[in-house]
Amino acid sequence: LQSTFEEEKLYSIIIGSVAKALNGVACLINDCDFMFKSYPAMIHATEILKQYGWEIYQQNEKYISMKKEGCPTIDLSYDNYKLLKFPMYTRESHGLRFMDVQGLMWLALLNQQEFDRTLYKSSYPRNDRTLFELTLHADRSGLTCNDKIGKELQKLVTYTEECRKITDILSR
Repeated sequence: LQSTFEEEKLYSIIIGSVAKALNGVACLINDCDFMFKSYPAMIHATEILKQYGWEIYQQNEKYISMKKEGCPTIDLSYDNYKLLKFPMYTRESHGLRFMDVQGLMWLALLNQQEFDRTLYKSSYPRNDRTLFELTLHADRSGLTCNDKIGKELQKLVTYTEECRKITDILSR
């Protein structure tokens, strides 16, 4: 899909769970998310996918979700946070362009801030989880990260794992 967008001169970047996996973060992949530079580019990408049999499943002012029989869902969004102006958040490998760990952290943080100020706050606890997973991964991998937060999260994970072991022993 990304090469198809390139042929149409549409700059796309992979975000979401596929980008997390491409950065080495263990996660489940349910769909594929693409971000475009502008709203018109996102709409253009939708029209391209319609030519290949994709149909709009859900849509709002910030994203379009598309489905096709036998394929994972494709979510299209645009860069309303202007993160793509900072090329250091972008990685390219094997013909794919995707957001790096630090860029994904910013995206989750910005989404969290946005949804905390709207009625959708309770619908987006995944931003907390994403920040937790990405910060922990960055700390363990030695990537750019707030050292204090990373160490505290590692303590929490160790504590949780130890509690699980004790619970297992008690239940046996």
